[in-house]
Amino acid sequence: RDDDGHTFYRGQRMAVCDKTYQIMTSTNSPYNNDIIAVEPKELIPLEQAPPFSCKGSSLRHPKETKGIEYKETRLAEGTDCDCGPEGC
Repeated sequence: RDDDGHTFYRGQRMAVCDKTYQIMTSTNSPYNNDIIAVEPKELIPLEQAPPFSCKGSSLRHPKETKGIEYKETRLAEGTDCDCGPEGC
């Protein structure tokens, strides 16, 4: 739990408010090395963003993060994988 009472679950996508996002991803944050932030596909200025409730936890499906029709995922090319001939 963080100071505001949010509970984060290992390996789960969570929707958070801007305040929590900024705290978790700040270079000075004690959480910085433990959180993988997923940037929105389309950034919405805070003045135009609808209110977001921070009550409870908001587990989020990957398609909700990027959009139901999102299909831009690409596999890496080349020999950057060092897991051996069988892959990772």
